[in-house]
Amino acid sequence: MKSLNCTNILNLTEEKNEYFLEHVSINSSKIMKVYKISESTEPLLFPKLIIQNNNLYALWLEGDFLNFSKFDNGWTNKSILNIDNINDIVNCRYAFEENPQNNLKAKSIFVLNFLAPKFLLPDEGIEQEKLFKENISLLSNCNAEKTIQKLLKDLSINKALNDKLEKRIHVLKLKLYEKDITLNNYNDYLNKTIAQKSNRKRLQLINPKPKQGYT
Repeated sequence: MKSLNCTNILNLTEEKNEYFLEHVSINSSKIMKVYKISESTEPLLFPKLIIQNNNLYALWLEGDFLNFSKFDNGWTNKSILNIDNINDIVNCRYAFEENPQNNLKAKSIFVLNFLAPKFLLPDEGIEQEKLFKENISLLSNCNAEKTIQKLLKDLSINKALNDKLEKRIHVLKLKLYEKDITLNNYNDYLNKTIAQKSNRKRLQLINPKPKQGYT
């Protein structure tokens, strides 16, 4: 893989059940430099170099993880690309055009879901790692004791408000119950009054008063 007038080569070796991944860089003056990328007791499978957005990366499979590292005057500590199932990864050949507009150069790449390919590229992992570090920074810079006290205070205020609201609801329920009783009593009284008036009219029809002038 060529970049910045250099030829870049990956070298993978095994020694006493340990695996070593190295980067060999040869510049235009034929000066060779060797950089260590990673070492592990796990096999380092399908190592590859890619250039993405003018950055040089190394990717490889190690155990159940897809790892990558970035070259910046030396190789960074390995990071992990989050993959749900390592068995869904396919190692594919990649053809790229030699033009400045192409932001990805590689001999081969890792692809997720071969039927609907998704390239597994370091930039996505770097963004995830950046967000993770930002979250860690926010957590480490916050005052945990003050935060807990504030949360407890908020909970206390909310509890007081809830207790007050429950009491108010209880009073309203009692008033509603009393109103229902009063309304039922009024309806009973009204029904009885109507019934009494109706009975009086019937009695008047059955027993009319005698007319005056007759004996």
